[in-house]
Amino acid sequence: MLKVLSNSHTSENMPLLSKVKIPVDLIWAMDDPFQPWKKSGQEIKSRIKHSEFFPIHNCGHFLQIDAFDEYTGLLHKRFA
Repeated sequence: MLKVLSNSHTSENMPLLSKVKIPVDLIWAMDDPFQPWKKSGQEIKSRIKHSEFFPIHNCGHFLQIDAFDEYTGLLHKRFA
């Protein structure tokens, strides 16, 4: 995940993402310059039929660092 700084990798995998059958939580950094919501995020959400969107504002690509408390809080709520 940390090495993927280009949305070309995401775009190349869109056909495979359409085949995902399990529920997916999309925790998305809304200020990510490499994986912008309006390009990559919305397309992923439309491709994965069983997805739920959780935006994290005011953080970039490394949301685990930029918004650690909010990110881990979401994980805790979803998987506790």
